[in-house]
Amino acid sequence: MQSHKVQGLVLRRHNVGEADRLLVVFTDNMGKWTLRARGVRRPLSKFVGHLEPLMLTNLIFVEGKSEIGTLTSAQVSSTFEGIRSSLTKTTVALHLCEMVDRATVEHNASPTLYSLMVTTLQTLERHSALLSVKPAFIIKLLAALGFRLESNQCAQCQEPLERATLGFSAAAGGIVSGECARGAHPLTANDVKYIRALTSMSLDHIHRLRIPTTLVMTTTRLLDDAFSYHTQARLKSKALYEAFTPRFERI
Repeated sequence: MQSHKVQGLVLRRHNVGEADRLLVVFTDNMGKWTLRARGVRRPLSKFVGHLEPLMLTNLIFVEGKSEIGTLTSAQVSSTFEGIRSSLTKTTVALHLCEMVDRATVEHNASPTLYSLMVTTLQTLERHSALLSVKPAFIIKLLAALGFRLESNQCAQCQEPLERATLGFSAAAGGIVSGECARGAHPLTANDVKYIRALTSMSLDHIHRLRIPTTLVMTTTRLLDDAFSYHTQARLKSKALYEAFTPRFERI
């Protein structure tokens, strides 16, 4: 049996047997894995306090004959306490984790996506401006999955964008214009500028932008559609995320 040493983020978990727990973990260099933590629910387990959702943990696991690995060691690296101490931030973070979980398959390494997840959580922990976190994350997540949204030319015909008629089409792969914009969601020039900023800027810079709330929320809905189109995923956490949206500007 082969042993692996990785760093990983716990996306979700559920109990099995009398004292075990199955963890879905996204790792730095081996992608997503389901790992069994034996005896973790016992009070004196060596794993207690190291394998909670939204924890970044150094792991050693053994790859067995099945698709599920067995944990042998876990040492927490970051608890993201600034997120876990805020119900609103925790709601956002768990929603993003479900996105990654639903959009990825197991054992498919993606260091780019892992780096995006860690960077996003670090930004979420440091800052209180939350509205632009999700749309920025979706755009960068889709790019990491190979679905980069086009914002510099018409996604349908690859011609320069016509400012008079702009729209967004998940099926076409981004911003469309002219005749290609028929049936697409209408966009203004400011909408396009915001989408371009989300595409090109780092999360640390995006949160400093002063963008009207209505623009951010409209863009988020469009990017939700793009995520659903490319992944065919329905997110259980979406309703709770939307219920918490009015609180984003008050923490």
